[in-house]
Amino acid sequence: MTITGNSEAAAWLLLIFSLPSKRASERVGIWRKLQKFGTLPLRNSGYVLPNRPVNQERFEWLATAIRGFQGEASVLQIQSIDDLPSDTLKEQFREERKPDYALLIKEIQQLKPSTQGFQAQLVRLKRRFEEIAEIDFF
Repeated sequence: MTITGNSEAAAWLLLIFSLPSKRASERVGIWRKLQKFGTLPLRNSGYVLPNRPVNQERFEWLATAIRGFQGEASVLQIQSIDDLPSDTLKEQFREERKPDYALLIKEIQQLKPSTQGFQAQLVRLKRRFEEIAEIDFF
C-alpha cells in the first residue's frame, strides 16, 4: 500500500470535543462561543471553520477552555471532507449568514435620519455589520 502526501495547505479546521455530562453550563457557554464564531456543525462530530489564523486561535482557545472543564478537545487541520465538497461547505457558510444580513438590512431600511439617537443607532448597526462580516468567510 502506498500513501502519498498532499502538500496543499489544509482548507478547514475541525474542532472535536467532549465534556462530562455534569458540565451542562460550560457546554452551553462553549456552544454560544461556537455560534458567535460562525462555526458550522459537522453532523454530531464537531465544528468546522475555514483554516485562517484567527479561526485557529479561536479553536485553540476553545480547546484549552474545554480541557480546563475536564473535557477532551482536538483541533484538526483537514484538507477535505469526503462526502461534503468544499463548494458545498462554502455555500453552507453563506446560507448561515443570510438571515443576519437580512435582519440588518431591514433595520437599516427602518432607520430615520431625523430621529433622536440616529447617530447611536448608526454606530450600533455598523458594529453589527462588522460582527457579521467578520464571520462571513466567503
